[in-house]
Formats: sequence, structure tokens, C-alpha cells
Amino acid sequence: MLNKKDFLKYASKLAFPIMIQNLIGTLVNIADTVMLGYVSQTAMSASSLANQYTFILFCLYRNMNLWYNVRKRKSRKEIKIKSNCYCNGEGAGVSR
Repeated sequence: MLNKKDFLKYASKLAFPIMIQNLIGTLVNIADTVMLGYVSQTAMSASSLANQYTFILFCLYRNMNLWYNVRKRKSRKEIKIKSNCYCNGEGAGVSR
């Protein structure tokens, strides 16, 4: 069982690259929209619409992945939540 400080350190090591990846993807989409704004309004609208669909698909795939992992771990009975711990969704309990 991890204590709170170790868990936060571990979680931040995992979350930081993901945050950077999402930031870069968002900045690329913004740059596409700005560059196409100089071409025409129709091109800019098409880029903005495509970015919205991309975001929706990203959210859908991420939630499907989370659902699959939680189901997989529950089937293996790896998630053990005690009354003095809470689960972060990935099965790692942290003492309060």
C-alpha cells in the first residue's frame, strides 16, 4: 500500500507526459485552425469541425480503455478496497 506522498509522486510521473501529449495535440489543432483562417472561412470551419470530432473520439476511446481495464482488474480480483483506503480507479489504494 502506498502512502499519500508516494502515490502523488507516482501519479504525477505518470500524468505529466500525458498532459504534455494532450497539450501538444491541442496546440496543433489550434495552429491548424489559425493557419486555415488565412485561406478561407470554409477551410477554417472544416478544421474546427474535424477537431471537435477528434476530441469526441479521443474521449470515447479513453473511456472505453478505462472501462476495459477496470473490468479486467475486477475479474482478476486485483482491486481490494478496505474501509480505511480509497481507490484511484487504477486499483492502487491510498491510506487516508
